[in-house]
Amino acid sequence: MAVTVRAVHPSEFEQLYDLLWRSFERHYLRDARDYFSPFYEKDPFMDEELVRVVRADGGGLAASVTIFDRTVLIEGRPVRMGGIGNVATHPEHRGKGLAGLLLDDCVELMKKKGFGVSLLFAGPVPLYEKHGWMSLDAFSWDFSGLKPPAVERGLSVRPVSWSSERLEVYNLHKGFIQRHNFPTDRNMAYWNNYVWEFKDRHCDLIGVFRSDELLAYAIVDHDWKESSTWLKELCCTTGDAIPAVVDHLMKKYGTRRIRFSGSGRDNPVVVFLKSVAGETAEEPQKGFMARNINSDFDMGSARFCGKLLHFSGDDF
Repeated sequence: MAVTVRAVHPSEFEQLYDLLWRSFERHYLRDARDYFSPFYEKDPFMDEELVRVVRADGGGLAASVTIFDRTVLIEGRPVRMGGIGNVATHPEHRGKGLAGLLLDDCVELMKKKGFGVSLLFAGPVPLYEKHGWMSLDAFSWDFSGLKPPAVERGLSVRPVSWSSERLEVYNLHKGFIQRHNFPTDRNMAYWNNYVWEFKDRHCDLIGVFRSDELLAYAIVDHDWKESSTWLKELCCTTGDAIPAVVDHLMKKYGTRRIRFSGSGRDNPVVVFLKSVAGETAEEPQKGFMARNINSDFDMGSARFCGKLLHFSGDDF
């Protein structure tokens, strides 16, 4: 087949959703549009030029890669980041090198448009290594046998009201991320349309308060079947709030197991959970990868990786 990489046409999005559905084998979904369309219709930074596709001769789309346009903080500096996601090849067109062709095209496009770095959180690792991405020293954590922590008096934990307390969440996140590498610098449109309405619509958003002051918030997804909680995101103004979050999760869900992924060892949440866990399982997160585009960051250094903060899958 003749291969041309180009931007998706507005009329092709229904075909794109079908391609993603077939590529990722989401056959249990009744509606591919319902699952995949928010990636493109709820993201306030989406640009059709950043959705790269290959069309099969005489047929539909054969493969695609999406660059998610974000601003991240790296060592305190805002950097334009291209998040590589929805890398898809139709089953009938696999083994033809289309994914690699699309990745090379994405790199050239990001260079042209002034992106500083690129991130991705997926496999297969050899494919991305071949095209210039490097694995970072990030980890997935599984803390089990949790012991009830001592909680500072005067703190309360309850659901956050997004309608009335969203600005407090926004400001807390804005301040917290300054101390870490790679968190997305979200504006309110992104919070409303992508994180809250789309990505975290099936999760709980809880806050730690002293009187009416928000000290921390956490986004959690609980698995009742396994009695385990995926701590997807936790930002705090003081480390004293972290025990209150853990205590609340243990009481509300009866969980003694918390999962946390994609961070460096110096993440304050990791440090605390280690102190109250009976057992800690630590695994390298091989699919957490980065590539310099137009920057000079030493992303492989231990000092750099110790400050990693990755909100698993919620920022693209």
